[in-house]
Amino acid sequence: ELAGVSLIGGGALELGRIASGEKVDTRDDFDRDSQLADEFAEFAASRLKPGGNCHRSEVVKAFRRFYGKYRVENDQYPLTDLEIERLLRKWNRS
Repeated sequence: ELAGVSLIGGGALELGRIASGEKVDTRDDFDRDSQLADEFAEFAASRLKPGGNCHRSEVVKAFRRFYGKYRVENDQYPLTDLEIERLLRKWNRS
């Protein structure tokens, strides 16, 4: 009984840390984020114009066409549309 209560409490605490951003990224997460940032910077230099106007869904589609490994969902290169939109917002601020 006590083990079950402890497990549930620990799981809730860990989920709270993840949701609030307090959980530190792992080395793999950092490497993946760096790779994505570099790839988006290359894409942006080639395909985007600062001050231009387009919908974020168009940018997501263009990024997926630019990098063939992200065209379809797969386990080797997982990437959501929200992650691409986050990269776009970050690029747009700089």
